[in-house]
Amino acid sequence: MRVNHQTRLTSSEIAALWSSCQNNSMSVCVFKHFLQNVNDDEMKSVLQFALHITEENLIQSKNILKEDNQPIPVGFSEQDLNRNAPRLYSDTFYLYYLKNMAKIGLSVYGVALATSAK
Repeated sequence: MRVNHQTRLTSSEIAALWSSCQNNSMSVCVFKHFLQNVNDDEMKSVLQFALHITEENLIQSKNILKEDNQPIPVGFSEQDLNRNAPRLYSDTFYLYYLKNMAKIGLSVYGVALATSAK
């Protein structure tokens, strides 16, 4: 006889998913602001790619939480984004920001992987 067990998320997995939702929702707002102000076409395509990946990660994290009947964090949204805000940084800064956020993301996701059972 085969028994089908569905294990729930552990507390460390829930924490990692909540953190992912918060970080990715913030990054969506930041990237959208950058995209409104970027001048270089190549940099624009890099930012669009980063935004796409971030939005996909956000959706996936929320879906995993929903499947386990966990609450979804509110995070950041369009209401937190001022579409009329002036440009704050140069295109070069946008590239440095992306590079450093990628390094941080690799570190955070590495810890999440090491502390997750599923």
